[in-house]
Formats: sequence, C-alpha cells, structure tokens
Amino acid sequence: MIYLFPEIFVGTNLLILLVAGSILGSSPKYNYPILCFQSYTCLVLVWIILLIKNDTNCLVTYYFIIDNLANYAKIFICLGLLACFGISKTLKIKAFEYYVLVLLGLLGLCFLASSLDLLSVYLCLELQTLAFYILATFHRSSAFSTEAGLKYFLLGAISSALLLFGVSFTYGFSGTTNIEHLIYLHLNIDNNVLFFFIQGGLFFFSLGLLFKLGVVPFHSWVPDVYEGAPTYVTAIFSVLPKIAIFTVLIRLINSTSPVYWQSLFLGLAIISLLVGFLYALYQNKIKRLLAFSGISHVGYALLGLSCCTFESFQASIFYVLIYIFTALFFWGLTLSVESSNGRTLYLTDIVIWGKTNTTLALTACLVVFSLAGIPPLGGFFAKFAIFASSAEVSLYLGTIVGLLTSAIGILYYLRLVKLINFEEKGWSRPLALKKVHALSIGLSAFFLIFFVLYGDFFSLLTYLISISA
Repeated sequence: MIYLFPEIFVGTNLLILLVAGSILGSSPKYNYPILCFQSYTCLVLVWIILLIKNDTNCLVTYYFIIDNLANYAKIFICLGLLACFGISKTLKIKAFEYYVLVLLGLLGLCFLASSLDLLSVYLCLELQTLAFYILATFHRSSAFSTEAGLKYFLLGAISSALLLFGVSFTYGFSGTTNIEHLIYLHLNIDNNVLFFFIQGGLFFFSLGLLFKLGVVPFHSWVPDVYEGAPTYVTAIFSVLPKIAIFTVLIRLINSTSPVYWQSLFLGLAIISLLVGFLYALYQNKIKRLLAFSGISHVGYALLGLSCCTFESFQASIFYVLIYIFTALFFWGLTLSVESSNGRTLYLTDIVIWGKTNTTLALTACLVVFSLAGIPPLGGFFAKFAIFASSAEVSLYLGTIVGLLTSAIGILYYLRLVKLINFEEKGWSRPLALKKVHALSIGLSAFFLIFFVLYGDFFSLLTYLISISA
C-alpha cells in the first residue's frame, strides 16, 4: 500500500476538501474562504510529489504497476497542475467545487499513469473525464460553456463506447485484459486468426485513447470545447491528460507487435500534422489557434511513437514535455489579456503584450520561435529528436511531412510575431500580472529559451523514463 500512498493521499484530501467546502465555503459567517482552499490544494500537490517513491518497480496489484514511467508521469502532472493554478492566480474562482473536481481529475490521472490492465485504464479515464465534463461547463451562466460541456460529454460517450468495445473484443478472444499477459500471449501465440482478432480489439481500444488526445479524425470536439470552456479550465485540458494517455500508449505498444502500431500511428500522425497546421492558418481566435496547434503537436509525438524504438519513446516523451511548457506559457498569456466578462479573444488582442511590456513581448516572440523549431531553443531539440528517430527506422514519409508542416507552421507563428511587435493599436490598457502568474509563465519561458544550457540533464531524465517504459 505504501506505493499507492500518493493516490490514497489525494482521495483522502479530496473528501476533506468536499466536507470543509460544504460547511465553510457556503457560509458568510466564515467569509467564503475559497482562497484558503486554493492554497490547500496547492499544498496537497506538493505533498504528492514528495510522497512518490522513485526508482521503484513494483507490481502493486493485478491492475496497477509502480515504475519510473508512472512515477515521473505523476510528478509532471502535479507540476503542470501547480503551474495551471499559478497562471490563473489573477482570477477569483468563487466555488470550492472547482478544487474538488480538479483533485478528482488528478486522482483519475494518477491511477491512469499506473494502470496495467485495460479495464483499469477505462475506469481511471472515465473518472478523470467525469470531472472534466463538469469543469467544461463551470461558467453556468454562459451558453458557450454549456455547449462546450455538452459536446465534450456526447462525443466523450462515443470514445467510451470504443474503449469498452475494444476491451470486450480483446477479452473475448484472449481471455485476459492484463497488458503484461498480452505480452506473453503475443510471444507464444501461433494462431494468426486469433491474433488478428486480438489486435482488432486493441485497435478499437487505442482509438478511444486517441480520441481523448484529439488526434485527427477524432479532433472535432477540441476547438469547440477549448473555445467554450473557461480559459483556466482549457489550460488544464491541454496539459494534464496528454502525459497519462501517452504513458498508456507506450505500455500498449510494448504489449503487441510494433509493426501494427507503426502503420496506425504513422497514418494518424501525418493526417494530424496536415489538418492541424492548415486549419491553424485560417484562425483569428486565440483559443482555436492554440487548439489546432495542439492537434498538430500531438501529431509530432505520435510520429515518434510510430517508430516503436527506445530512442523514439524517449523523443516522444521529450516532445510532450516541451509542448506542455510551451502550452503553459501561451495559456498564461491568454489569461493575462482576458477580461473579467470572459469575452471571445481574437489574435488582435495580443497586441497589448507588445504595447505595455516590451520584455514580455520579447519573451513571447522567443517562445513562438521555440514552438516553430528555431535553434537553439527548446522546441528545436524536441523536433530534431522526433525527426532523427523517424529517419533512423526509415520512416521517410513521416519525416518529410513533418518538415513540410513545420515550414507551414512558421507562417502563422510569424503572424503572431508581427501582431506582437508591429501592429498598431490606438489604445491599450495596462497589463497587470501578479507575482505568481508572472513566475509561472516566466519559468516556462526560461526553460524553453535557455534549454541549451541544461539539455543534457533533461535528456538523461527522459532516458531514465524510457528505460522503465
């Protein structure tokens, strides 16, 4: 039980927060201590990081395993959630239920990172998405937020059906849902027809996971949900689930034939790259632009997974982490220009970055160049690792498409630089950033801009995670 203590700790504090919020948070006698709840939640996240036992490899139960892959995934999830709280510090969230739902989603993601069975993956994923369905509709007075939550729920039900169908199909033809048992079954099975049906079940199961990532052609919910949900919730959507889901995909690849996954992931990666970058060229709203940009960058990570080698796993993990730092920076800046009424943000609103704070404008331009893959910034090393791993296994089609889409992406990244530095605007309100907000986006920017100084350490870290995978 000591290895599952972080999850037990999350569940216990979730119940404490729920009871305390029900008693204190709705009573004017205690002056609605919501800020106290936010501090309490941040303290819980710090304690989770401290309670995780690294350098362990232990099969806790039939359904869960504790290894470096799971432990580091939990650490990055907690750090990402802390950063999301930091960039939303300027907002006054007057409901304790927000923190309860965030911890509920965190509990599902922590269990998901350790899952070693198809059923436990499904249950943990549903626990996480249940909380996220409600978070998407957190602005109850907003029709856009309600619409986003309804779309997310209805389309999420389809992905849940795919997951369950894949589980039942796999169990019906193999007699097991455990991922480790599937490895032994794959090594010893001689019946090609039976093996084909087992692969078919895993195919449907993987489609349900890819839907949660927003991979094309399962991406239709991403722009609408990102646009309609509150921005501080959208930041959580774009950062946290990707880490845990890629952890599950890596475990699935190791359980069966790599050739099978190579064809599937390569095709979806190429389509995601093309659709994400081409649609991003025509967007004039910030949140929809970030949504399509996220779809294309998930395509790069899938391109790395399609190689099915040790170096490609390391490159994919590396790319996902670099993208998360970049996403935190841009969602933090989006929150900085968002007004109190939560109106739709257009690209012309980012002119305020260059007019009120030249240091922030310069930093934003450098992070944009990192996202475009300009050396020697962090994004360049992430894309180079993906292209090198795909070229090593002779996936030249994926490498060529990735390079071409990177060139297309530079077009709308340069448009952002033009808007920040050269666009004229008759008026601009002062851009006020609290210290915690500025620290969150500043650390993300520092990590990306000066990555060349400590890239060896980060490479070693992803190497250790990949060995566990």
